[in-house]
Amino acid sequence: MRDLHVLDFLWTWKVAATPMLKEVAYKDESHWWVYKALRRLKQEKYIQHLPRGKNLDLELWALTKLGFEVVLMDRDDLEQYRHRVHAPTHDYLATCLQLGDLWQTNVDARFLTEQMLSSLASWNFPPQLKKVEGHIPDGVTIINGNVRQAIIGYEVDINLKEEERYLAATTYYQDGLKPHLVVWLVRNQWISEKIFSAIERRSYGLKREEIAKFHVFCLLDEFKNLAWGAPVLSGPLKGQSIRKLHANHIQSVGKANAKLGQRSMTEIFFPKFKSPQKSMASLNPYDSQPQLTPFGSRGVSQSILVDPTSPSTSHESSDSNNPSKEGMNEPELMIGALFTIVILFSVLIKAIEAFFTQAAATFTAFGVMAASFVGMLIGIAKFTFWIAAIGASVAAAIYFSYRYFRMVRRATDLIQEFEARSNDFIRALGETTLPLNRELGAKQMP
Repeated sequence: MRDLHVLDFLWTWKVAATPMLKEVAYKDESHWWVYKALRRLKQEKYIQHLPRGKNLDLELWALTKLGFEVVLMDRDDLEQYRHRVHAPTHDYLATCLQLGDLWQTNVDARFLTEQMLSSLASWNFPPQLKKVEGHIPDGVTIINGNVRQAIIGYEVDINLKEEERYLAATTYYQDGLKPHLVVWLVRNQWISEKIFSAIERRSYGLKREEIAKFHVFCLLDEFKNLAWGAPVLSGPLKGQSIRKLHANHIQSVGKANAKLGQRSMTEIFFPKFKSPQKSMASLNPYDSQPQLTPFGSRGVSQSILVDPTSPSTSHESSDSNNPSKEGMNEPELMIGALFTIVILFSVLIKAIEAFFTQAAATFTAFGVMAASFVGMLIGIAKFTFWIAAIGASVAAAIYFSYRYFRMVRRATDLIQEFEARSNDFIRALGETTLPLNRELGAKQMP
């Protein structure tokens, strides 16, 4: 069921980052567990990775066609069948801008995304959302209160578009939706001024100060650092945060007890770490027991529409940070070191046991065939060979152990390689001494 929540969220919001999907479906699991779960969904072709962009250096997930077909199994209210992502950075920023602090509160809010407004049948929305054609907002949030509703629209414009688009957007908001606030996220102040000029030209009879209270702008860089703590760029509301504006509208509908900003959403929307190979403990200072356990990872609880008994293990590599900066005190490396030592020790025990077993048999044959000097030389040569083989095995084990400390993600492959080497070594040892045993047996016969 949790995997289905991931697919439904990705259809609704188009894209999401790993920490966001952890909050959606795997909130109580470790970061490494979530990483492996999403990798398995990717391997089974339900979700896919999207390339990073200039304005957003973050690993994003999106639905595949197969994942969309799973979502369709529970939906019969679509007019347009869409799931492809054409502007990942824009869609992700719109998701973060709309969710904000409301996502983690008990405020009675209804999120209507651009995907929903474009795909669902019109009877799923209030009439004013479809009253004016020609524009679809990047998001609309309806906050239900004791007295009335507060409607807030969201627009993301990283790059300036043609003026007709902003004129159509102004008409949509003034004559159709009539929200109480529209929040614009822009890349720089020049873009905000161009958009505001277009809005001002279409806003007949409204003064500049009145428009600036209705349409507010914030900068992309400040939003990436502060999320809803980003301040309004200009106008009479300049300096007030997006969080404060939302809190004011929540209170205006009779929800005086709403508390925004109880948790920093920047850590979820724009995490510092791009890969779970790095310890995530610093993101949660109250978690004194890191849970990054690659060998204890359970993967996805149940595979969607796939026989759960069929083995499926993802061996895909993740985005690696600089391995030279990874300290030996990181939890995953310490666990991996202990596991590697255990594997190495078991391999050596098997090798030594096989060695002494064959040595005892060989020395017994030498006692019987003391007169055969040539046979003794051959035996000594074989012992020398196997001693060298054991030394090579130990050297190889140390090498691959060192490689494991540098690359945790190859731990599973390393274990399999060690086990294969030990089995091949024992089998080769038995096959090599078999001719000698046959020769000795033949010479003992009268």
